[in-house]
Amino acid sequence: MNTFKGPFLILFEDLRFQIYIILLITFFLGVFMVGLGLLLNVDQFAAVVFGPIYGLFIIYPFILFNKSYKYTLAFGGTRKQFLFATYLNVGLFLLITMLILNGMYQLNQWVFDRGISSAQFIHAGWIHESTNAFLYIWTDILWGVFAFGLGFMMNSVWYYFGTVKALIVGTLLGLVLIGWGTFGDFSKIISFIVEHSLAFMNTVGGLGGLFLVISYFLMRNGPIERGGHGLSFREKRVLTSSEKK
Repeated sequence: MNTFKGPFLILFEDLRFQIYIILLITFFLGVFMVGLGLLLNVDQFAAVVFGPIYGLFIIYPFILFNKSYKYTLAFGGTRKQFLFATYLNVGLFLLITMLILNGMYQLNQWVFDRGISSAQFIHAGWIHESTNAFLYIWTDILWGVFAFGLGFMMNSVWYYFGTVKALIVGTLLGLVLIGWGTFGDFSKIISFIVEHSLAFMNTVGGLGGLFLVISYFLMRNGPIERGGHGLSFREKRVLTSSEKK
């Protein structure tokens, strides 16, 4: 596998299958919510349909390293090819899914405004004062970048350092977040989100991009097996000998 085409197609076929399933689930969830709005005798009720899509982008990195990463290396691909193929495919399918999701939002809003169904889909873009469709799409894309970036970085740290070290780091970060949540002052953060919603969303997307950059530098020379860089010198020699056989 001397070209970029091989790793790209491995990632493309795997992610395309996952996206098909998630879009079908999202579609049927939307239809169910609209149908429920036809039956319920209420003026309005909020429905969430974006969960499966966001869930896929944060969970997919954990599937990715168990399948596509090993397949790419097994067929002669490089780690950098794997990373670039991953980012390109995720960017492509992220754009496609968010366009489809926002198409569902617009259709639902049309149905809701005409009183056909009382179900109204909740959109992450509701934090903005504007209802501009492009702003809503941009908001979904930024949340998608953040979700995938967070999941990819978490799994990169886990894969690079191993389970024990990753749990130690996760526990320490968890304690810091719990302490901050207990004793911290969130008033300024809430004020920033409310008054500068677009800047907040760009910050969220920027964090997702930063997570992807950190993951790239971790995994561009990443181990073949999970925790390979956390092995002792003796364990590495045993693993290397077994691979040569």
